[in-house]
Amino acid sequence: MSTIISRLATGARYLLLTLSAFFIILVLAYSALFLRHRIEEYGSCVRLPNGVIVSYQALFDLSRPFGTPVPVVRDPDFQILSVGNDERLLFSKTTVFWVDIDERQGSATGLVFQPDVGLVTRSENRALYSDIIGEAGEWLEQGERLNNTNVLGVLYALKNDPGYQAPSCPVPLVIW
Repeated sequence: MSTIISRLATGARYLLLTLSAFFIILVLAYSALFLRHRIEEYGSCVRLPNGVIVSYQALFDLSRPFGTPVPVVRDPDFQILSVGNDERLLFSKTTVFWVDIDERQGSATGLVFQPDVGLVTRSENRALYSDIIGEAGEWLEQGERLNNTNVLGVLYALKNDPGYQAPSCPVPLVIW
């Protein structure tokens, strides 16, 4: 009688071990597919003719619901210039101009960026700000794709365009 019970217990252990291994393999496969999707969706970036990069802040943003990252504007050295999606953007071959709209305070902050000058705000240096806007040249026309849209709109519009894809996009894996 005890040999039958020990054989059943051994069989149950093998079954439990097999099911556990199958579950672990299933979880690892799902995690790999999920990570691949995140890299394809949030790991791409767009390089504009003026050198500015539009990308996501990270693959996972643990401070936001569902870990969804925020689109950002970066300089050619990949430093973040602007975080969020509340800005309205215009681009020329040399300049990025955006208005950061603060809904809570009812105010707007004008910013311009040129790779050789850097980031200039209207409130800090009105003269240089006006000079850069005057020298910006014609704004890039991509139909309605880049005409006064937000950061996410630019990223979606140009993400699959081979002329704007950046060769590498070192987006951090996780931020919080």
